[in-house]
Amino acid sequence: IPIGCTLSENNLFYKQEVNGIMGLNNNEFNFVEILYKLGRIEKNIFSLCFSQLGGIFTLGEINYKFHKSNITYIPIRTEKNKYYKIQINSIFLNDKKLENYSEEENNFLLDSGATISYFNNKIFDEILNKTLEKCKLYKNRICGSYKLHSILGHCFYYNNIYELNEAIQKYWPIIHFNIEGYDYKWLPENYYFNISNENIKGACMGFNKIYRK
Repeated sequence: IPIGCTLSENNLFYKQEVNGIMGLNNNEFNFVEILYKLGRIEKNIFSLCFSQLGGIFTLGEINYKFHKSNITYIPIRTEKNKYYKIQINSIFLNDKKLENYSEEENNFLLDSGATISYFNNKIFDEILNKTLEKCKLYKNRICGSYKLHSILGHCFYYNNIYELNEAIQKYWPIIHFNIEGYDYKWLPENYYFNISNENIKGACMGFNKIYRK
């Protein structure tokens, strides 16, 4: 089976005749599980590693040579035929715990079949509102001009690339996931994607609401 790998994004996705995006659900039709049952891979495991320059998709093994630090293992809390689920104990925006976090709800979705991630609606609104509140403190250096784009989502436009870089490095918040006692820091340069070109300078959130009307 030929599998395509994206090396760069240039909006062709919206025009081409797409023949499938790989979603990896936890059921018997999972591509990884099928390969394992056929004896094509040694172990029924896979890993997705995201980075600023793309990422790595590993099948049937753990490839240690690409890791810059020790691996932290988190137990999966789900039954078969469901999403792969782990327990997030709390979510912080910088040093402030999000008020709308609840362990009983689906708080965050990392979808292998999508180009962005998703937060529970209440959590997303809280993150967006607290980010916009900082605009009043730092004026346009953090937000520039905010706009909800029909395709790109929640975006911020700036006068120049220097303001954009300053916002990423100094003003956009760090999102902390406390997972089984492990603090994972989601840095601004990792959750925003740059949409700058010759005419505009801006960046958009790499996440949105789970349920959108």
